[in-house]
Amino acid sequence: MKPASIIFAIACIGFSFLSMQAFASPITSDTSIIHHVQDGKLLEWPTEKFTADNETKIKYAIDNDNRNLYIAMLIPNFTTQMKMMRTGMTLYIDLKAKKKEGRGIEFPVKPDKGQGFSSTEAPRPVRNDGEEQSSSRREANFLMMRNSMAIKQLNTIKIFGFGENEPVQQVLDVPGSIRVAYKCDTTEAMEIEYCIPLSLLGDAAGLHEKLISIGCKIHAMEMRSGDFQGGSGMGDRGMRSGGRSMGGRGGMRSGMGNRMDRESMMKEQSFWTKYTVIDAGN
Repeated sequence: MKPASIIFAIACIGFSFLSMQAFASPITSDTSIIHHVQDGKLLEWPTEKFTADNETKIKYAIDNDNRNLYIAMLIPNFTTQMKMMRTGMTLYIDLKAKKKEGRGIEFPVKPDKGQGFSSTEAPRPVRNDGEEQSSSRREANFLMMRNSMAIKQLNTIKIFGFGENEPVQQVLDVPGSIRVAYKCDTTEAMEIEYCIPLSLLGDAAGLHEKLISIGCKIHAMEMRSGDFQGGSGMGDRGMRSGGRSMGGRGGMRSGMGNRMDRESMMKEQSFWTKYTVIDAGN
């Protein structure tokens, strides 16, 4: 074989490999039956159904029954959660199994300019006689700030591409529509559940054994004066995964003492996977 032909063949193989890596490993259903409860808690989801995105450390799982498509997300890192609430996060569903962004759900919804959580609203660190703030107190302060931010901002979703007169911003639990629930309380991890009626995606016969793609995008952050300072609560890295799949606390304790990776906070982050819908309409 001529050298030029060999080089061309190697290039083709490399391109094919990169194409395969564009999506995470496809998710297929198994024989287990999950009795879904739309409460934002992932207790009914088997741990083995979750896949982790290497960059964001978000763990996600997908399932469906004959009525709904269910998507679960575990966001273990505090800084990722804060970025989501400042910039918005969008879940995309592409029925052609590509990476089209014409249909999706934005949650958290990016705040309008001037409506977001201000660093002045964050709880101030508690110190005793000038001593260093204890790790437990620091963790409690960060959790308090995160939860205050969630109460203010995690009240609505924005949906688009599912029908006419969209995009539409609505509350989290509209009967007969897309519903989102989340858990955000005393642990570092945030849990999110999406419940999407299959009727919004097409007729049952056309969805059965249909391969679709699902993507998640955390939008880029716009740098503002005062960001990444101690008072804003955004001055620490915290982008490491916790030790347990369902909400370990190691990520905050090991990462909060380090300088935040500004580049990861400023850039857009996304991942895609494929899923085969089964038993639609049965």
